[in-house]
Amino acid sequence: MGFDKLNRVMLIALLMMQTACAGTYKRELSFDPTEPLRVAILPFYQTDAADKVITMREDVYLIDHIPGVSEASEESPALFVQGLVETELRQTGFDLLPSVAVEAALLHGGYRYEHGIDLEKMRKADARSLCSVIGCDAVLFGRITKWDRSYYVLQSVSTVGLEVNLVRAVDNQLLFTAASEDSDSRGISKGPTGYTSLVIEPLRGLDSAIIVDLATKVVNETVKPLETKRADLAADVSPPVIYASSHDAASGWIESDGRLMVLAYATPGVSAAFSIGSLINDVPMFETFPGHYFGEFYPVDSDSFNMEQVSVSVRDKFGRTARQAATNQKVSVRSRSEDKMFVQGTRRVQ
Repeated sequence: MGFDKLNRVMLIALLMMQTACAGTYKRELSFDPTEPLRVAILPFYQTDAADKVITMREDVYLIDHIPGVSEASEESPALFVQGLVETELRQTGFDLLPSVAVEAALLHGGYRYEHGIDLEKMRKADARSLCSVIGCDAVLFGRITKWDRSYYVLQSVSTVGLEVNLVRAVDNQLLFTAASEDSDSRGISKGPTGYTSLVIEPLRGLDSAIIVDLATKVVNETVKPLETKRADLAADVSPPVIYASSHDAASGWIESDGRLMVLAYATPGVSAAFSIGSLINDVPMFETFPGHYFGEFYPVDSDSFNMEQVSVSVRDKFGRTARQAATNQKVSVRSRSEDKMFVQGTRRVQ
């Protein structure tokens, strides 16, 4: 390679490095981060240039296998970055649901796919519907927009892009949004001066340590506006959890002169109530034994509704809440006059 040609190659690589290493961080906060929220961090995912979810493949592994430089790993960038975000958000005032519980709720709440969680369906769902399944106040969506490690002759550049959105369930309001992208390089400017070293150093830039450190920096800068110290919440007190809930309307019908009994198993010592759709709200439940809650609904003559979901909610002394839809079927009730007409019509048919 001639001297002029080598100079041109080095100049191109240097320009690539200079343009690739400028980080951009756009963040917008529209709520008080000290507000107590029960947050579910949804499974992070990675998308390609066409905004399609990338499934687990060898070319998106966290660490590419380079003999003598790095080792192979089966951890995806999405899973790795999600872990970093969870670690950072534990320093905030949020009550984070365990990731295992979030994934289990999604799998049992209609978001199952043949290979696990249906990420495309999950990313298109709104916060209200997701939290009705998970039992949370808000959800955090996380998307890896870029995860590149490129080698340009004498320069290697690693790039990480991350997008996160925190959405409240009750009104589907966007509370926090951030879009970040940053790069780091090895070679020319950061490597030794010898020609042999210039060739080896960019390869080291593809080692996992570079992109791991870069991803950590990106996550730290992205969620920084959410970092607040807990105020009155006791750090060693876990938020309330509903483990199971059900009702006794086996057929789905509540007799007009009968009653509906609702049971729940949840954190002991909290306030509990149940609702039926949007018509019957916050019927008190009583703790009969530690963690065992019981409540009853007696329809009045005018009550009439069809296929409404029964849901249970609990609240602790810090104001933290949890909500869960009863696992069995939706319920219906006819008004007293409708019930009589139904019985008479049945007799006529007979």
